[in-house]
Amino acid sequence: MTTSTLQIQQDLDRTLEGIRSNRGLSEEAKRRYITEAYEKAQADYRAAVETQEQEIQERSQKAEKALFEIPTGTSPTI
Repeated sequence: MTTSTLQIQQDLDRTLEGIRSNRGLSEEAKRRYITEAYEKAQADYRAAVETQEQEIQERSQKAEKALFEIPTGTSPTI
């Protein structure tokens, strides 16, 4: 897990703890709020993973370009 995905998990855990410990909510309301919290966390997680994959792809492309780039400039004459 990366920092952002770990943060999403920690936020979800805190949210679920708050929902479950709320005595003012009925069991049905708790289930609804828990479902909503999971759905939000899943969407956030997918977005974070997509962003991370895109960053990895960009770094990989830059590294590949740098590896195969032919240096220009002055070259020794024979």
